[in-house]
Amino acid sequence: MLQAEAESMMTDTCTITRPGDGTFNDTTGEYTTAASTTVYSGKCRIRTRSLGFLRDRQTETGEELTTIWPYIVAIPAGTADIQVLDVVTVSSAVDPLLAGVTLRVRIANAGTATTARKLDCEQIAHG
Repeated sequence: MLQAEAESMMTDTCTITRPGDGTFNDTTGEYTTAASTTVYSGKCRIRTRSLGFLRDRQTETGEELTTIWPYIVAIPAGTADIQVLDVVTVSSAVDPLLAGVTLRVRIANAGTATTARKLDCEQIAHG
């Protein structure tokens, strides 16, 4: 009953992919990334972290300032093996600003008798 209630709040849709392993070509000097694999596609619920975590984090990467925005993505309990660094792409969302957003999984929570699989994610925006 509680799982059905949790899933009824999953009004957004997303696709979760796992980046392929990359290889370095010594001859060309280029790094090639293999195609990503889809590990989940379906309903989800996206929200920002609680107020304690809502502040943005900024970090410098080279000469560029990167802002990291924290999100929680909930997908149905018992969903496929989601791993750290998997990529969540929001296909559609009740909030139109979320459609098309790409997030990176930081923590893939698991537990006994959970009503949803909650993924601690971050959106990275440059500038």
